[in-house]
Amino acid sequence: MKAFLHIGTEKTGTTTLQNFLANNRQNLLENNYLYPCSSRLIDEEEIQNLKTLLDNFFKNIEVIIYLRRQDKFLASTYSTAIRAGHTYEFSLPSQTSIETRYNYYNILNKFAKVFGENKIIVRIFESSQMIEGDLIKDFTNTIGLKIDDSYNAVPNLNTSLDVYSLEYIRLLNKNFKKIIKQKPDKYISQIIKRLEVYSNQYKKKQNLLLSEKIAREFMSIFEESNQKVAKNYLDRPDGKLFSDDFTGLRQQDISPITMKLKLLEITAFLLKDKLINPS
Repeated sequence: MKAFLHIGTEKTGTTTLQNFLANNRQNLLENNYLYPCSSRLIDEEEIQNLKTLLDNFFKNIEVIIYLRRQDKFLASTYSTAIRAGHTYEFSLPSQTSIETRYNYYNILNKFAKVFGENKIIVRIFESSQMIEGDLIKDFTNTIGLKIDDSYNAVPNLNTSLDVYSLEYIRLLNKNFKKIIKQKPDKYISQIIKRLEVYSNQYKKKQNLLLSEKIAREFMSIFEESNQKVAKNYLDRPDGKLFSDDFTGLRQQDISPITMKLKLLEITAFLLKDKLINPS
């Protein structure tokens, strides 16, 4: 038997994929695909333990990993942290985090040492590099599964927020619980849902957190390692892994005055419904 081991990485539609597979578990079984639970692996010893376990059941194991451009991964990670209740301001990751979390060549090598480089299937989390620009279609095609209308569709579960909404939530996380003692997280969750509506007015809002200058500087850190991934795992002689399109990013830092005005605008947006329809 053959096993496909999907290892992420984070912020690459993993939740959407998991929901699709879980919601279609019976359909998958009828087509000889078993979808079990999984866990996050960090070091080579844990990876080896997993392989040892899988070897008892499968003769062939292939590892699937989706990679997202590092600057977009960084922005999305911060957004998720703020939505989860964190209060720290945005900053670039530490050198240790860069090597263990954002250096994809290092991550892939850990799995390649255990499973074999020829067993690693690298897919790029960019619509232009996915089949029909769709994650589900790209993943099912990768594992050789043909889906039809009998499969339940799932929505994209990772709605992004613009930089101003994120700062608003960060400040709420920091101060709201001092004021509201009863179920503050419930109210913050409701506010986040409203801010998703507000945030939809921004194009490419997931990138708005970073300026073009910071994004380019951050991506330059991974120029060599990304080229190695492209050449070694995707057989791309030009070494190009991701799109180098940085359009839509901020061209300058956000001034304190602009941020304050935007926060006031968000407050007015949140109060609008209550003021017009107070019932």
